[in-house]
Amino acid sequence: MFAQLFALVEDPELLLKLKGLMKAALARSNDLLVNDALRLLSRLMRKRGLIMEPKAFKRISLEMLQSALLMQCPDLDQLEAEAVSAGAFWAHSLSNERQKHELFQRNEQLMAQLVNHDLPLWLGCPWARDADAFRLRVALDCWDRSGSREDAEGTGLYGAICIELGEPERARSYFEQLEARGIDLRLAYQPAFLEELAAVNLWSGSMQPAGSAGDCPDLAGLVQKAAKLACMGVSTGISRRLHGAVLFSGCRDGYEVLAEGFNHLAEPLQARILSTKPSCCGF
Repeated sequence: MFAQLFALVEDPELLLKLKGLMKAALARSNDLLVNDALRLLSRLMRKRGLIMEPKAFKRISLEMLQSALLMQCPDLDQLEAEAVSAGAFWAHSLSNERQKHELFQRNEQLMAQLVNHDLPLWLGCPWARDADAFRLRVALDCWDRSGSREDAEGTGLYGAICIELGEPERARSYFEQLEARGIDLRLAYQPAFLEELAAVNLWSGSMQPAGSAGDCPDLAGLVQKAAKLACMGVSTGISRRLHGAVLFSGCRDGYEVLAEGFNHLAEPLQARILSTKPSCCGF
């Protein structure tokens, strides 16, 4: 998969693919990747009735797990082909119902052994414990090689990975280049992420926009204020966020905040780049 990404240098969708890779590396933990792999295996054995010998099952399960942790898990057809090449067969090819029942029971025992014994043992191995960092580093290397330093979303994802790895300095030049181009990071990132950047000295801007009605913040300050309002629902236990809304008018020193509040419920806020010329401030 990674080699294919490098081969897409002329593809206009390259940046989207690379950012997708960084998002996946940040969001997909070992547990999630393992669960995805287990669903494939369960579907093959329980729903399609594939019968494997215990030794072949264990080998294929281990190989599938190793591939999954590298974000290269085989799809259902690939997994089926591998199992068949190892001698697996379909239960529906048997005419003896008792034999079918016994083989289905063995399938269940193999899956139970895998989940309760083999997986915990394998996930404790060094290669599995290091898989999270490996995925993050691969994503960084891909962006270093083919990403764009002018892409604010990509730079944010790159910075988040560097912070996760404990290597924030690796991202410094990316953020400095954005700011050198005149991009106000308050118009690009959410308040919580800016606070993370400030904590590791990757951003030194102000996180104190308008405090109350009557203040005159700049436009970026209004954007941050609306974003903070939008996130307030999460901290109070509301499962879905509220849109933060700021009503303002122009004043001599910037913008005067007339009112602030919420409107309708919405899905959790996702990372995105904001327009530098919004007609209103609402998240």
